[in-house]
Amino acid sequence: ISGLTGNMNNFTFIMVIRPTGLADYNQSIGALGGWGQFLFHGSANGTVYCAIGVPVRLTAPAATLKDSLPQLFTFTYPGTGMAATLYKNQAAVASGILSQTASPWTGFIIGATASNTLKGFVPEIIIYDRAISNTERGTIESYLSAKYGIGSGLLTLK
Repeated sequence: ISGLTGNMNNFTFIMVIRPTGLADYNQSIGALGGWGQFLFHGSANGTVYCAIGVPVRLTAPAATLKDSLPQLFTFTYPGTGMAATLYKNQAAVASGILSQTASPWTGFIIGATASNTLKGFVPEIIIYDRAISNTERGTIESYLSAKYGIGSGLLTLK
């Protein structure tokens, strides 16, 4: 998405995904510049890495990303020096103070070439150019969970 560019000094990333295979560095979704701008990706054991850069990224534990199940991920980045949080299915799975400021986004990419590809379905991505409130997040996550059958084991497209 070449037009999704500019300063993202704070933002919220929301995604529904149903992987069809887990591998190191797959499920790669984020700003075109990757680390330094924004990146979400998984590993073969289901660990999720998400944030602005490698030294200050959030790491969700192994088995966070599940193969063949619909899941909802939300990442809130309220800005440099503030607590960013990664949620899965409405529950926090990683949080931390991120000291790195995001470089301006140069686009957005779903998947990539070689090992950083996308294995699965991503029926919905929502990006806000601000950190949404917990109330807003809860409303959006409840809506998406119902719409896509999160928790039921079936990804339903409506």
